[in-house]
Amino acid sequence: MNPNWEISPEKYLNRQELTGLLLRAEEIKTIGIARKRPQLIRDWMIIRTFLFTGLRRFEVAELRCGDFRIFGGNSHLVVRRGKGGKTRHVHLPKGYASDVRWYLKWKVERGELQSPEDFFLRSERSPKYAPSGLYKRWKKYVPNHRLHDARHTAATVLYEATNSLRLVQKQLGHSSLTVTQVYADISPEQSISGMNAMEKLLGSLGKAKHKSVAEAITA
Repeated sequence: MNPNWEISPEKYLNRQELTGLLLRAEEIKTIGIARKRPQLIRDWMIIRTFLFTGLRRFEVAELRCGDFRIFGGNSHLVVRRGKGGKTRHVHLPKGYASDVRWYLKWKVERGELQSPEDFFLRSERSPKYAPSGLYKRWKKYVPNHRLHDARHTAATVLYEATNSLRLVQKQLGHSSLTVTQVYADISPEQSISGMNAMEKLLGSLGKAKHKSVAEAITA
């Protein structure tokens, strides 16, 4: 990675964009079920998989159904060959793990899942997606962001939620913590939150000083 590269706001979805996309994903799933349009259900899972795992495009394309290990609070997936041919475990949040369980059941009912080696995501015409196909499905719903921005989004939100660069490194499969360090930069949301907290603190100090002055005058 270029040592001068940095994670700037246009490289990940902000809170408003992220909220809107997650709501849109739930809408297309509901429509897909009601109108029996499997592509919409697949699109729902594509969106949620990229946002909640932070996997690279080729890693998602190669996921098999048997790579998911849904065990309550210890659910994870196995990336068999990540960047550099490395294997890693990626832990899954409870809500997404529940979605995967539902999706796998749906695939069984459709006759799409007959072996653990079947691909997790398939297209209408092929038993698996090419990375370019996943890119096209993503851009249909997120025209203003690259697919790789989903990975940056997952990493940024995970760091903001945990303040743990080591966890981000492990989940994303970075070879060096130096690479992960870019996500420690302050986001606009953090900056605004910090400035509001500063204003609140200064305001409280100002009120306390005003109160002490008033008490001295009336004493």
